[in-house]
Amino acid sequence: MANRDFDVVVVGAGVIGVFHAYAAAQRGLRTALLEQDDLPREASVRNFGMCVPSGMQPGRWHGLAERSAAIYHRLAEAGAVELQRGGTLYVAETELEAAVAEQFARLAPSLGYRCRLLTAAETVALNPAVRPTYARAGLLFAEELRFEANHMLPRLITWLVERGDVAYFPRRLARRVEATAQAVSVITEQETFRGQFTIICNGARVRDLLPQVFAGAELTFCKLQMLRTAPQPQLQLTTQLGSGLSLYRYPAFQEVPAWEALHREMKENEYARRGIHLLAAQDADGRIVLGDSHSYSSQRPDESRDARTDELILDYARRMLDLPTMEIEDRWCGIYTEREDAEPFRTAIDERIHILTAVGGRGMTCGPALAEWNLQQIIHTLNKTLVSDAATPSVDDDSLTTR
Repeated sequence: MANRDFDVVVVGAGVIGVFHAYAAAQRGLRTALLEQDDLPREASVRNFGMCVPSGMQPGRWHGLAERSAAIYHRLAEAGAVELQRGGTLYVAETELEAAVAEQFARLAPSLGYRCRLLTAAETVALNPAVRPTYARAGLLFAEELRFEANHMLPRLITWLVERGDVAYFPRRLARRVEATAQAVSVITEQETFRGQFTIICNGARVRDLLPQVFAGAELTFCKLQMLRTAPQPQLQLTTQLGSGLSLYRYPAFQEVPAWEALHREMKENEYARRGIHLLAAQDADGRIVLGDSHSYSSQRPDESRDARTDELILDYARRMLDLPTMEIEDRWCGIYTEREDAEPFRTAIDERIHILTAVGGRGMTCGPALAEWNLQQIIHTLNKTLVSDAATPSVDDDSLTTR
């Protein structure tokens, strides 16, 4: 079996793995990126493609989201990714949802958020796909980004490979990882990849490679249901959309007093019980992506769909949106892992094997900066000056708690 030698071997080409590889390449490290499929197929490509700092908790998570947005901008300028810059418009339907939006708009500047409160008329004028009968108020985050989720990572991987920054190895399922005092080996069926350290970021399949490590990790699997309409070229969404349910679900908005009253009102609501908060975005073919829901289990779920959940998502979409058609062309599930305390699972074995997973639903929004930060911590831990720290902008070492 052949050996391949690198500085770092990254396992998993989802958003967390790809951005670890990118951060390593930025530091001049010889980087291998292993993916068990041809291209990533899990949650990192089965989502809205939104980068939404607006939804992240104030403090470190919002800071990581803002830093990630800056990384996406830098990559877009280099031609590595293609961004849509319409911003995110949250639309409040009820009096309590509008109160949350109004109070957050007042509080936002002190927390580092940039947004603008809109009247009902301004909301519909900005995005005519919103029904006037639904809109009571709007909250616009004009700087937020979106990209085609199923295209962004493959395009970025291709760019990294063509530049010679990263060696990409598809169809390489990591079977075993072994560490010595000098190096680490990641063994696949085809060959062994050796490096000074490895970073394992294989998402919802975390238990397959090192089951003993994850036995006590208390990971929860979350399954999402999403839908996509038939193409609607005659319609142009001017922003990506969040609903009043999103004002309830996203942690940023829990900072305002009105959220507690909204929480009490929503406690017995079937949408809240199923973790549904309607988001809508338009892809390059004119199709509208709708969703999503959140159901949790201790074991990896199958990809069967709950018909009632789909029905609720579509009913709410019809109530909120005036679309030329609600014909559904595609339905799918996404599965990711998270911890009960909402912190990522981050650990190391013998200082050579590093694991970062269970980022929850924050991967696309916070993943680039989280990977950048984590790589810094690994290099500090190994006490190696492989390249100058000036090669990559610094992230505050206290921005995420080490597990």
